[in-house]
Formats: sequence, structure tokens, C-alpha cells
Amino acid sequence: MNLQFIDRKYEMHALEDLLAKGKASLVLLYGRRRVGKTRLIQEFMKNRRGIYFYVPNAEEKTILAEFSRAVEGEFFKGFRFTDFSSIMEYLAEKCAYNDVIAIDEFQRLTNINGAISILQRYWDEKLSKSRCLL
Repeated sequence: MNLQFIDRKYEMHALEDLLAKGKASLVLLYGRRRVGKTRLIQEFMKNRRGIYFYVPNAEEKTILAEFSRAVEGEFFKGFRFTDFSSIMEYLAEKCAYNDVIAIDEFQRLTNINGAISILQRYWDEKLSKSRCLL
């Protein structure tokens, strides 16, 4: 069943405005469960250069494996990130070529010890100087 995407013009316009500025933006999209946050991200990313990661509700090892699987085609079959810093280094490099990097279910990154502070460091040192919408 293909559900129609409706009534998100304001949110789409706000995201488009941020992207049009041509400088880095860190966006936090939050709300109640089942109101269409993931669909909004997916619709916004259509026809844009970007990377979408879904963070499973799992332990660190599984989350790292899922991030690795999402980008495996760029490296080699069986490629694995060994820690969250290497993921952030990868994303920092990708910000030079992509408009949007989406991390869906971001709050689950707390399952990785130190992930939030690592993300903050990469934002401060690298990502904030890019043109990427994170």
C-alpha cells in the first residue's frame, strides 16, 4: 500500500530554505511516534545527493554493522566500520559531495558509548564548515 505524502509543505519549505543557504545546518526533527518524520526525510531527500542512515535499536556492534552495510558498495563486500569516529570521518568526507546526511532514529546513537560527544567534535571541527545539511 503506497500512502500519499500530504500536508508537509511548511516543513519541506523550511528544509529547502536551509539547504539553499549553501552553508552547514544541523537540523533536529522530532515529534510524536508515527506522525511521518521518516517519510518527511525520505521525501526531502528525493532527487538530492545524500546519505540516509537508519539507526536500529540495538547494541553498538549491530549499529556499526548497519552503518557499514549502508556504505559497503563504496568499499568492498564485508567492509566494517570499527568505531563511531570512523563513521564520522566518513560522513565528514561525504559532506563535500552531498547535500544532505540524514540519521534517522538519532537518539539511538546513545547506545554507542561517546557517540554524541564524537558527533559534536566532528560538527565543530569539520561538518559545520561544509555546505551539508545534517
